[in-house]
Amino acid sequence: WSDDLTRFLFTASSDKDPGSSYLFDLSKGKVSLISTAAPWIKDYQLADIEPFTYTSRDGLKLHGYITLPPNYEEGTQIPFIVHPHGGPNARDYMSYDTYVQFLSSRGYAVFQPNFRGSTGYGAYHYISANKQFGKTMQDDITDGVYYLIEQGIADPDRIAIFGGSYGGYATMAGLAFTPDLYAAGINFVGVVDLELLQEDSNRNSRRFGGFYDELRLEWGDPDDPNDMEYIIETSPLRQAKNIKSPVLIIHGAQDNNVRLVHARKLADKLESLGKEYEWYVEPYEGHGFGGEQSTLNMFGKVEEFLDKHLKN
Repeated sequence: WSDDLTRFLFTASSDKDPGSSYLFDLSKGKVSLISTAAPWIKDYQLADIEPFTYTSRDGLKLHGYITLPPNYEEGTQIPFIVHPHGGPNARDYMSYDTYVQFLSSRGYAVFQPNFRGSTGYGAYHYISANKQFGKTMQDDITDGVYYLIEQGIADPDRIAIFGGSYGGYATMAGLAFTPDLYAAGINFVGVVDLELLQEDSNRNSRRFGGFYDELRLEWGDPDDPNDMEYIIETSPLRQAKNIKSPVLIIHGAQDNNVRLVHARKLADKLESLGKEYEWYVEPYEGHGFGGEQSTLNMFGKVEEFLDKHLKN
């Protein structure tokens, strides 16, 4: 706002617009465009993100988003990308998403599930995810995929899973715990070794500071033998022998949240097991890519990988 409260700046965005800034002059009753985040977007046909609901196998009502390519023909089965969010205590919104629009522009439908543990759906939805990595949290994603297959939208033979951070964990859990469901997986800066996660976060990491007890409540207490059994059971690295589908591993060498050692250990394990995988590391990126060239490099790798395994 201006000091005299006659003018203010605001932004507006949508699922097909990353956002623009405007000036509203109350004295003139006029709105003026100031800047546009990505003016070239208007030259492309973008996809609509649609909310939908489904029910988990244990009766929990779940929400998510479906994005169909602009040229989708009603009633046809098409390749789907399951795109679980990070956090896991975060959520997806019906807003502009670079990853979703990129995948849609390449002819893929995208499913974004707000599985239990996602924020914004109340206390029960949140706390029901405690110590449920790879279990009911993963079932929520799996149940959404089965729902889309039943609706005749998703081609059951051409479904991939692609997530970052916790979404990377969900990717590897999906490949390890439901190995026949996915034709391929892309693990972007993802957690694969829950024992290492505990070591880095619950015990030593300053990043989590006062959340020490909360993380033990959510992720399990490594000093409790029963919790340690759960941690080992739900660690994708421990269950990598079950993986049947090819994996693309993408990581930033400077990642301080999920250290590069997670990606290295996964690659070494897949190599030792004779599993199919590809490996791509950006030396100057961290937990998510911010540079223009590295982002282009990443999307190029993703496009080639998905074309190879979902469109052949």
